[in-house]
Amino acid sequence: MSDSLHPYVLELMASRICHDVISPVGAINNGLELLQEMGVDAGAEAIGLIAKSAEQANRRLRLFRYAYGSAGGKDLVDARDLRRTAFEYLEGSRTVLEWPETEPMAKPGEQFAKGVMKGILNLVVLGSEMITKAGLVKVRQPVLGAYPIEIHVSGEGSNFREGMEASLQGTIEPENLDARLVHAYIAGALIRHYGLKLSLNKTGDGKVVFGISL
Repeated sequence: MSDSLHPYVLELMASRICHDVISPVGAINNGLELLQEMGVDAGAEAIGLIAKSAEQANRRLRLFRYAYGSAGGKDLVDARDLRRTAFEYLEGSRTVLEWPETEPMAKPGEQFAKGVMKGILNLVVLGSEMITKAGLVKVRQPVLGAYPIEIHVSGEGSNFREGMEASLQGTIEPENLDARLVHAYIAGALIRHYGLKLSLNKTGDGKVVFGISL
């Protein structure tokens, strides 16, 4: 990863984050307008809409803070928080997440560096974006306490779209990115930034396995 991202990449990423937050924030505004128009008659309907939308916005912002920001300080983050954040982000979506509490597991006396956990979280989100109908994203560590850490993506309508592999590997020209590819580009860039290696295996049955290793 270079020392700085192309301005167009930053623009795409900002647009993506704003797009994902605008929907629940807009719903909150709709609920408030309903309260203003109907007063107490709006009652539980408006309050329920506001509460649900506020929680959705909160979950998305919390994930963005971990995935793209510097939440948790410079070095170490709590894997339990990231795992919980991923489950909450995907709740109610077409993606089922399997992420055992015991995986990944560091060697005794060690902790995973922030970059490892950010890499896992980004690949979980990327996997969910590849699923267009219904599917499964699994976090696995074939050998506990050792690398690689794997993220398996499978399901009906899963789509490893054109340009995604080049985006992950950073071999695509930034000008050729679009809103559908920018997360893959950022995920790969972050993983490399933290000195990690990213592997990719597309199996014949439509499954994709991402791997993170030292």
